[in-house]
Amino acid sequence: MSTETIPIVIGDKNYRSQGIGKKVLSVLVERARELGWKKLKTKGIYDYNERSHRLYKSLGFKIVDYGINKNNIKYMSYELMLNN
Repeated sequence: MSTETIPIVIGDKNYRSQGIGKKVLSVLVERARELGWKKLKTKGIYDYNERSHRLYKSLGFKIVDYGINKNNIKYMSYELMLNN
């Protein structure tokens, strides 16, 4: 786990939209708090990835950056400030 990127990937479509990602991310957030981390970040979530945007927003992550990658795809980066 890194303060600079928190990836969550559910590769098998049969397991998507069942709350697994939210449970995993919630555990990672709690662990980061236990370790005394100040914040967590995502590197970039593509504009079209609505599921990921909803997931991070649901746990309190806020958009802190916008960009366009070399393939001209828009992305957003999120951050969660951890109150220890």
